[in-house]
Amino acid sequence: MGMGRALAVGAFLLVLLAPKPAGAQTREVSARWRTIRGEHFEVHYPEPLGLLARRVLAIAERSQQQLGPMFRDVPKHRVQVVLTDQSASANGSATGFGYNTIRLFATAPSDLSVLGDFDDWMTVLVTHEQAHILHFDNIGGIPAIFNKIFGRMWIPNSILPRWVTEGIATYAESARTAGGRLRSTQFEMYMRMAVLEDNVVPLDVLNNNTDYWPQGNIWYLYGSRFVNWMVQRWGEEIIAEWAEWYGRRAIPFSVNRMSKRLTGYTFAELYGLWVADMRRQYGAVATRVREEGIVDGERLTFYGQNVRGLRFADNDHLIYYVADGIQDPQIRRLSLSSVLPAEEMQRVRGESYPAVAPDGSYYYESIDAYKTIFLYYDLFRLDPTTKKRKRLTKGLRARYVDISPDGQTVVFAKNRSGTSSLYLADINAIEETQQVLVDSRPFEQAYTARFSPDGKKVAYSVWREGGYRDVHVIDLDTREIVRVTDDRALDTGPAWSPDGKRLYFSSDRTGIANIYWWDPDTGETWQLTNVVAGAYTPAPSPDGKRLAYIGYTSIGFDVYLMDLEPGQSRPAQPYIDDRPPPSPCCRFNPDLGTRYIAGPTFAPRFWTVDLEEDTFGQQLGITLEGEDAATFHDWFLRVGISLEEGYVNTDFRYTLQRLPPNVFVTFFRQVTERGGLVINGVSRPWVEDLYGGRVGLSYTIPRSFHFNTISASYGRTWSRVLEGVRIPLDPNFPPPAIPPTGPNADIALSWSYSDARRRTYDMFTTAGRAFGASLSFADPAIGGRFSFVRASWSARRYIEAPWALHHAFALRYGGGASRDSRGRRGSFALGGFPDTSFLDQLINNEQIGGVALRGYPAFSIIGDRFQLLQAEYRFPIVRILRGPGTTPAFFQRMYALVFFDWGNAYFGTVDFGEFRKGVGAELFGNFLLGYELGYSLRLGFAYGLDQGGGAQFYVNFGVPF
Repeated sequence: MGMGRALAVGAFLLVLLAPKPAGAQTREVSARWRTIRGEHFEVHYPEPLGLLARRVLAIAERSQQQLGPMFRDVPKHRVQVVLTDQSASANGSATGFGYNTIRLFATAPSDLSVLGDFDDWMTVLVTHEQAHILHFDNIGGIPAIFNKIFGRMWIPNSILPRWVTEGIATYAESARTAGGRLRSTQFEMYMRMAVLEDNVVPLDVLNNNTDYWPQGNIWYLYGSRFVNWMVQRWGEEIIAEWAEWYGRRAIPFSVNRMSKRLTGYTFAELYGLWVADMRRQYGAVATRVREEGIVDGERLTFYGQNVRGLRFADNDHLIYYVADGIQDPQIRRLSLSSVLPAEEMQRVRGESYPAVAPDGSYYYESIDAYKTIFLYYDLFRLDPTTKKRKRLTKGLRARYVDISPDGQTVVFAKNRSGTSSLYLADINAIEETQQVLVDSRPFEQAYTARFSPDGKKVAYSVWREGGYRDVHVIDLDTREIVRVTDDRALDTGPAWSPDGKRLYFSSDRTGIANIYWWDPDTGETWQLTNVVAGAYTPAPSPDGKRLAYIGYTSIGFDVYLMDLEPGQSRPAQPYIDDRPPPSPCCRFNPDLGTRYIAGPTFAPRFWTVDLEEDTFGQQLGITLEGEDAATFHDWFLRVGISLEEGYVNTDFRYTLQRLPPNVFVTFFRQVTERGGLVINGVSRPWVEDLYGGRVGLSYTIPRSFHFNTISASYGRTWSRVLEGVRIPLDPNFPPPAIPPTGPNADIALSWSYSDARRRTYDMFTTAGRAFGASLSFADPAIGGRFSFVRASWSARRYIEAPWALHHAFALRYGGGASRDSRGRRGSFALGGFPDTSFLDQLINNEQIGGVALRGYPAFSIIGDRFQLLQAEYRFPIVRILRGPGTTPAFFQRMYALVFFDWGNAYFGTVDFGEFRKGVGAELFGNFLLGYELGYSLRLGFAYGLDQGGGAQFYVNFGVPF
């Protein structure tokens, strides 16, 4: 294997090994950051999270003691833990790339989250992420030697199917706590119904990214249960054996070999045995429930996915939140007397639990921007007639709103620093009049409060220390609290009957979630439904004759409806607690820590070598990168040396992300061969030495459903002739035409807007708009020797076809104009796609965009101005979603488009008669390599209808515009 190809293969592996972003983190701008240290961990946090940070440190140190023997590992350096509270969701991430880092969000799981079974949310979260760290930290053999030389960048255990890594971590979170997703009855329901309805995901699908329900949770769901099944047969030591064996592999993807070596079976063989065991196990569960007698409702909807916040708007209409992967997440209204589909009432961002006010208006929560930085839950009011919404709060972090019977008061849960409490407020001035109703203890959570019909009480669901998720009722006058339930079952979603004589709720006390009701007069609890899957969020009708609830099938949640009749209920079975003792309360470290310093983690932790082509031949490059744990600062440095001429090129970039806007500084030196030096009437090459820098800023302004990004920068460059051409001048020719050199300066401005979107089951962008514009100019007044101006703009529009799902029209218009005092002409060039190297595209994961005038040679139409209009009709062909077993290749989807292009690049005034047209079609195939790296292969045919055009076939890795 040649040096270039060897380096190319190495670069491809480094792309696989690189850490995957967990999503942008907004910064707590006004808070000072601090660091608290333990034996194995450093926790970095903004000051408002000081109490939680000390708790996290204590949990992390305990998790190391518990998990270290499972993985036979103790990290050699402190794990960096970054704790923030700018997310509306519960999540975390871990990486071993560069240095071991865990990132945690302080927000606890939402009402019906699959993460909702926990004795302590932060304990489960930290245990899960620390299991990843210990798994990734198992590195031996050639990878360990490589990392000693180049830095920590070859982590074999990160190049596994995600069901392995997430399955092991989810097993660990359950084995070392009294909660976790292995104990979650909701997760168990997902698995049970997939088996009973013969909808189990094949192993090749599980190995890769997929849109099968439950999408991103699929690796945790299947992986945890599959790993647990294997642990029961080979013991927990199998986990360490996997980690150690695979962590020494120089060649990745040998997962079946690992399994065969350590268990005697391939994963494919084990998967079949596990599924057969599940069929027996869940078949017995279904038989037991049927023998007890099924009591359920009629299924009203059939879209599956996620349904939340079910309510009756009146006796004939239900409202609820749905995210079905086909349309935008939204609040819908379903008529019970019509065969028409549910009506979209309002698009929302994030899960929403709508409420109905006495005047018929809807109140709900949705994520929106606060201070143009954060995205938090806030409360909104919706007029169901006009469908106009009004924002009621800003940055309140409020959820689960309910309206009092007199329409004057709202109750809601408010989140702050990992604790959620109940608040009351005047409906017309929520922020100004809010007052605490239930002041939760630190880290406790309150959910889904509901006013009683007489407005004197509020029922709500609460999580409290010890893993108790119960239904409570508080008297608004006395503030006395009655515990309707007091156990470690998940008791959720309370809702009063219209006469106040029943309080309905969902409970999983038998291992399956069903609807129950509590009698306030007698204190007795009764079971109403008895289903094989699960029943959640009871919603009694205003006349008290019917009850709606959220049920489940193997494709997700849907709406069910049942008539309420005498004699339906049976006495509720008592909860039997078979869980381990709750995680012990941590003894906090009293140390308040020190001011956060970025330096220790800002230093480079690895370096890489690459080989690239330049104008002289091959260039050997060395790259260093660094980023601090809190991601306030990052930098990049590459030094390239020409192997032919010895010239040194340099690229450096530093970005400060501590404040909005982000600020960046760059510096470069580029030595390259250029043309334009005319001597004796002949154009000859010369060597230009160009160096300079740029300082700029960028700022993204988020909103619920769109965002704007603006940027501005100032750059200065200096150029000189490093190596000219020494030829005697011939007096018979004009004087030499010397290329312009010297100092220059320019200012660049840009703006972009987008609300374009692609839903779960779309194969391409199907709805929304995107706009962009940029302007750059130079002038002696800003420090340069030359002057130029260049402007460009674009607009895109995506329109769903009304006759078929996932079909769409796509339109794009772009244009530009420029002027340059140096006499340089032809700033813009149009034509088809350039010839590309498949290997380079594959290694660098590069995708060629779809902006082109197809049917003409690439860059063949040149001008100082251009305009281009593209129109496409896009349609899906097939969802493949299959691959060859555990082999790291997976075929996802195929789709196609037909197009019409019309445009031209020109000098001077526009002449639409000279615009050129191209027509054709393209076929796209999406696939994955290495379990996660996505590629899109484009096969196209274009025909240029005007001068310079003709038939054109092309193949590349590319995506539509």
